[in-house]
Amino acid sequence: MIRIRSKKEGFRRCGITHGTTWTEYSDDFFTGDQRRILENEPLLDVETVSREAVLETEDGQPESPARVCGNTGESEPEPEPLTSARRASRGRMKRKD
Repeated sequence: MIRIRSKKEGFRRCGITHGTTWTEYSDDFFTGDQRRILENEPLLDVETVSREAVLETEDGQPESPARVCGNTGESEPEPEPLTSARRASRGRMKRKD
């Protein structure tokens, strides 16, 4: 398993918004290229951990595996592509007539 936390809340990399708390992902959640990008990003802490370490909390009690991304069969939605029309309109203000 891989776990990631950001040094800046809401930081986006590889199509995922990362928070300042640890989030766990299955080993096959990211492609090899994505994983290298994440591991080389200075604003992210990335660790490889065993599943047992992920499911154990600080007090030794097991944690719900539903929190582990990639474990529930669901993935995060893909971000909407930024079309040239949307890209061009990002900096414009609406005219008042």
